Formats: sequence, C-alpha cells, structure tokens
Amino acid sequence: MLGAQILFTEPGLFSGYILGSPSLWYDKRHAFKLEAGYAAQNRDLPAKVYLYVGAYEALRKGDRRYNRTVDLVADNRALEAVLQSRKYPSLQLKSVVLDDDDHLTVAPRGFTQGLKYLFTVR
Repeated sequence: MLGAQILFTEPGLFSGYILGSPSLWYDKRHAFKLEAGYAAQNRDLPAKVYLYVGAYEALRKGDRRYNRTVDLVADNRALEAVLQSRKYPSLQLKSVVLDDDDHLTVAPRGFTQGLKYLFTVR
C-alpha cells in the first residue's frame, strides 16, 4: 500500500516500484482515489511498475485455499486496467498473477521477479 501511495502522490521519489499483493480494498479503495486524483492533474506517470498477486488471493467462497473476504486478484486487474487506460507515455507496467501462491507465500517469488523486471540487463 505504501508503494501505491507514493506512486500516486510522489512518483518521482523512485523510478521503479514493486507493488506486491497490495490491499487495494483498504479504506474504501483509497489507492484508486489517489490514482484518479493523480490522473486528473498529470498526463504522464514516469515509472516502471511491477504489480503482482497470488492466484489464491482471489475470492472464491467454499474453497479454503482462496481468500474469503476480499479479491486481491480482481483489484490488481482493476488497477492494471485503469493504468493502461490512462496511456501514460512513460509508464512501464507489468502485472502478473502467480499461480499456486497465496498472500503468505507469494512475496519471495513476486519480489524476486519484480527485481528482475526493474533491473533488467541491457
């Protein structure tokens, strides 16, 4: 959540962001409000963003492997869609759903892949 807040309030603070399973539902989807406010005042978002979530962070009632209260997968896809719709010229965005992971197991794999994405060798 902190990464998303910084991205939409002080995006120049970092050139790259890894947003891992952010709780975008928090505070009545506050991160989406921050993004909308940013978009209303800016035509570009100069950042490289890796957004990831575990497949078992989806909302599927009756299946113990899945989240039972919020759907982080749907929220991440919604953020990805909003950012892509803005057509920010400098934004580099990669969003992934990592299979076989939940909120407790996704961090090591997601963070490692995020670092590889941010620090690619050219």
